[in-house]
Amino acid sequence: MTNQHKNNFNIDETIWAGWEVFKKEWKNLLWAVVAYIAAVIPLNIIDFIWNMRLYNTETYLPEGATEEVTRQIWAAGASETILYFIFAALMFVWSIIVGFNILKASFKIYDGKKFEFAEISIIC
Repeated sequence: MTNQHKNNFNIDETIWAGWEVFKKEWKNLLWAVVAYIAAVIPLNIIDFIWNMRLYNTETYLPEGATEEVTRQIWAAGASETILYFIFAALMFVWSIIVGFNILKASFKIYDGKKFEFAEISIIC
């Protein structure tokens, strides 16, 4: 059995082809990155603030130790914990949807087609 399908992948050609597309479409790609940041950063800020609220810092001196030890302990109640996990799951799904749309836009631009932001969809 002979190998009729050789791998003709050339990394140099691929990088130069990508660079040429980038030079032509850098504005669209920049807007795609801005859209990603605008869609994800607010949720990450909320997540960070909520995480700061969910934990308390406790300092104690273990038996036989000469220095105090600091540790974080979970300080949220059951209902807030459930709400946080629901929020985290929704944030995860939202990040996947946004990332998928960025990839879809990048591939479409690379294929030489025009990508319009009206094509961005919540349902993949």
